[in-house]
Amino acid sequence: MQRRKDNKGRVLRDGESYRKSDGLYMYRWTDKIGKRHTKYARTLEELRKIEEEIQHDIRDGIRIGEENITVNDVYEMWKKDKVGLKQTTFGNYTYMYEHFVKDEFGTAKVQNVTKSDVRRLYNSLVNENSTKHMSCYTLDSINTVLHQVFQTAVDDKFIRENPTDGALVACRKAHNFERTKRHSLTIPEQERFVDY
Repeated sequence: MQRRKDNKGRVLRDGESYRKSDGLYMYRWTDKIGKRHTKYARTLEELRKIEEEIQHDIRDGIRIGEENITVNDVYEMWKKDKVGLKQTTFGNYTYMYEHFVKDEFGTAKVQNVTKSDVRRLYNSLVNENSTKHMSCYTLDSINTVLHQVFQTAVDDKFIRENPTDGALVACRKAHNFERTKRHSLTIPEQERFVDY
């Protein structure tokens, strides 16, 4: 069987092709639901790296062809599926997301968000010079929502891991924020309180 070759005589693998008209390499594959996808590269080496990433995603069950899904898109999915919360809690979560995350950070493609991006967002929100300055306590609410949103992306196979894991802890350390430890009242203190 005659194998296809590029302009340099290199044998191309299944799914690979070379277009003489513009010098681009192309990789085509069909996903598990029968949808065709195509990726392009300037060099064969670059194309093969793309192929490896695609095959890795396929093995891990990551959705392919969903590169344009944004954090806001996943937030809307999370919002529709979130049940069992008190209305005030849910209202607080949506307020925090829509006022501090949606306009800038929320427009990022979910597959491109890294832990560093999340840490930068958190640091910018607690920065004293920021127009949106907030305490680390308030940041807890934003972290709770973002963690759940990104967990939805993990569960639905848009991404492999949750980039919010550990980001709040790192932000607290960076800003020397420590929660004051709460101690329960001793029995004599409780008795005095009740008597009072």
